[in-house]
Amino acid sequence: MKLSLIGYYGGNFGDLLMLSTLIDYYKTKFSKITIFTYGDKDTLDQAIDFQRKNIHLETFSLLRTSINQFQSQVKGSSAIIWGGGTCFMDQGGTGGIKYMALAKLSGIPVYYMGIGIDTANKLQTKMFIKLAGMISNRIFLRDHKSIGIAKELKVPNDKLGFVPDIAFLQATNETPRVFEEDYIVFSCRDLTEYKNLNNNEVNGKLAELTVSLCKSLKIHNVVNLICDSETDLEQAQRCDEIFIQNGLKTKKILGYELDAAVSSIKNAKFVLTARLHPAVLAQSSKVRYAIYNYSDKNLKFTEEENEAKRLINRHHIDDYTFDFQAIPTDHSDGKKEDILAVLGEVA
Repeated sequence: MKLSLIGYYGGNFGDLLMLSTLIDYYKTKFSKITIFTYGDKDTLDQAIDFQRKNIHLETFSLLRTSINQFQSQVKGSSAIIWGGGTCFMDQGGTGGIKYMALAKLSGIPVYYMGIGIDTANKLQTKMFIKLAGMISNRIFLRDHKSIGIAKELKVPNDKLGFVPDIAFLQATNETPRVFEEDYIVFSCRDLTEYKNLNNNEVNGKLAELTVSLCKSLKIHNVVNLICDSETDLEQAQRCDEIFIQNGLKTKKILGYELDAAVSSIKNAKFVLTARLHPAVLAQSSKVRYAIYNYSDKNLKFTEEENEAKRLINRHHIDDYTFDFQAIPTDHSDGKKEDILAVLGEVA
């Protein structure tokens, strides 16, 4: 049997983390998994190469695949799954609706798994969500506000379900510590698409906030986790200069280096991030963190986890006060079981 997965993937840490989780689960259920990516195929191949010993994996770039080629490649799939992430948003998130519709026309069951809905004010975004509701078998959303948006747009209730972010289920291998000494993990995000935010100013202030955090914790090392090297590299380099100017030692890890990225977060003393999934992994690993509210998805995450104090206000970075309290151990109760139950609906 064959399963098809579709998503942004490429070199994005969060998307690859969720993809790895899906492969880990479905590798015993299917003999072959076909992966369609909007991101860089070569980077994707490098990131998942370690999985090939467990299952036959095929990857295809949607940027270089015609409709006829897609229909040929997806043919024979038991299901097609959009594998996590914020796939519907005004900033260009289409949820792969064209390809999901083509799969549906070929008689293939369609699932959206662990997704979020960000800002959905544009008519086009609303229409994509409505169409997803029409063609999908089930849509599992990772926060209740996203479910509310889908309901407002008349997606049938019997097609909607809740599932914790599927990255909570990740099981990558541990790697040696990046620093022998204590360190902070920092992860910025390019904000070019967010016209109400000053890209350089915001990331610069987050870097300066990290310097302040290091001083408070008497830590001299920063792991600069570049979650998406296709978009975040320039801002990450600017932040690195700020760290070095303030006497901090830095090491860079790219998001597609999954084992190293996961291990750096799990062993960190604190995580300061604009990207969502370093915070998700920190939460599940009981590592203290702070997350910048550039997007409603980050707000929704802290609300779901009842961690509002860990959210850095969008326009008041300078006023943020760190929450040094330990992550409550009961927050992860039942998440694994809930995710496994949802994944089991496909196979």
